Amino acid sequence: MLNIKFPTPRSPRTYVAIGLIFLALVAAMAISGEAQKTSLVWAASRDLSPGHLIIAGDLMTKQVLLPDNARGYFLHSVAVTGYSVTRAISTSELIPTSSISKSQSISIMRSLPIRVSRNDMPINLRAGQEVDIYSIPLPNNPNPFDPLLVARHLNVESIDQKTIDLGGEIGVVLSVSDTLVLPIINNIENSRVLVVRHAL
Repeated sequence: MLNIKFPTPRSPRTYVAIGLIFLALVAAMAISGEAQKTSLVWAASRDLSPGHLIIAGDLMTKQVLLPDNARGYFLHSVAVTGYSVTRAISTSELIPTSSISKSQSISIMRSLPIRVSRNDMPINLRAGQEVDIYSIPLPNNPNPFDPLLVARHLNVESIDQKTIDLGGEIGVVLSVSDTLVLPIINNIENSRVLVVRHAL
């Protein structure tokens, strides 16, 4: 008489284990596929102000995942040295295609120092942030005027930390177009200067 052995039915736990292994393999393949979509793109190695011409020292590379908006940034294979910055770019920020331009025709930028009362600017204002400048008449001004918006979207280049610690007026350097230097000086002369930071 033949001795026939029928396969032992597998338990539900066996099928669950096989299913989990299969799902793990699928997930690993998906993760591997996504990792292969990363791109090497340019990022700023320091704060870049509008009007600045990009040099090699301003750049570093980052390996990032850009599945949908890769066209919005510069790949490492694209040479961007010599481009002009049109919008403030912060340290480590990826360089968007909309923030730099090949054109050299944009205004020459100047570093304009101003002095601001401690209470007339955000105490935690820092370099690289955008501000608007207002002129307010002093109490003893013989020619009173309504508060005036002097300039908008100016980039803070630096802040004198020593004057912050000492109190009183604080030295702030703004990056402004050369065409705005004289108008700003004329509008803040003999007036109180108010620095309003853009929302963070």
